[in-house]
Amino acid sequence: MAGEFPVIGHEMVIEGKGNATLDAAEWEFRPFVVRGRGAKLTLKNLQLYKGQAPLKSSRAAKRFPPLADGGSVLVYDGASLEMHNVFVNHSKSWRGAAIAAYGASKVTVVGCRFLNNYAWYAGGGIYLAEGSNASVFNCSFERNKGSEEGGAIAVTGGSYLRSERTTYRRNTGKREGGAGIMVEHPGSVVISIDDLFFENKGVLPSAVGGAILVRDNGTLFVSGSRFVRNRARGGKGNTIFVEEGGIIGRLTNGPTEKDVEWPSNQPKPDMPMGMTTETENNAMATEAMATEMETMEKKAMAMESTTTIGSQSLPPPPLLTGRKLRWSLDMKAKESANEPAKELTVDKGAKLMMTPDSQPLPPLPGLP
Repeated sequence: MAGEFPVIGHEMVIEGKGNATLDAAEWEFRPFVVRGRGAKLTLKNLQLYKGQAPLKSSRAAKRFPPLADGGSVLVYDGASLEMHNVFVNHSKSWRGAAIAAYGASKVTVVGCRFLNNYAWYAGGGIYLAEGSNASVFNCSFERNKGSEEGGAIAVTGGSYLRSERTTYRRNTGKREGGAGIMVEHPGSVVISIDDLFFENKGVLPSAVGGAILVRDNGTLFVSGSRFVRNRARGGKGNTIFVEEGGIIGRLTNGPTEKDVEWPSNQPKPDMPMGMTTETENNAMATEAMATEMETMEKKAMAMESTTTIGSQSLPPPPLLTGRKLRWSLDMKAKESANEPAKELTVDKGAKLMMTPDSQPLPPLPGLP
């Protein structure tokens, strides 16, 4: 039974009875590989224990991804994985110690627990790459480790993660940080809704982003999530750290601007249009036209724009590209509405936000 089970290329459902456990400890193998469009694995009511990817050297990990990834489950080439009430613990691999997804694959996990999984590189719980997407609902990630980054989850290569009502507790990103979640690369998006990030930690002085690390043009949306006693040992971004062109899309009913830090040697970027922000002296350069002007008594102005340009001419977040949005801005803004708006400087306390008639943000591919 050494090695791993045969590759799953069709639809398969495995449901455990009682305390069913798939124990890979004795043979040190990866239990499941799911490959190809139309292939789908559904796991219910199981425990996956000590799964390991068969390739363990750093050279193999660099030459043969994703074969060195996904300690318990590897999903790639457009395959799908669903897990309901599954407990994954003590799995190991280079990336995605519990789950790794490549090649526009889809992962859905509901009511699952990820405990003590260890990635020799990134994504102690889940690793998403090459345009894959994942929905994580009502789960817990505890004491998972990424030796480099992404203690619980790493989102890379234009992938998407929607995390909702999920707890990230005492995960660690050892060298680079993002102990809860790390998101990087253009097109990569993380949406966190009503999550809890509790005592996650960047271990070494080089680690940044105790809860979340956003970098290399990755994008983060946060709504209603809570952050409690997260820490980056170097003191940079104990809650959220943004670097290398990372974008904070929206911070709503959760972290505030003071919870977000940028490198000291870089100017703090503006919140991109298309999001809600309550920042002090936030300047935005746009190509918008003032299309409606309410009366001064209403103290509101509406604009339409199909572009999103920050102070450093950053590209728009991928979820907003090419979408027409309508905005309202209170008249604390230093702006004459008699001419097309080219630059808005918002005074302290002003608020820029989407109005009800804006087109909604599109759902993630394949997700509700």
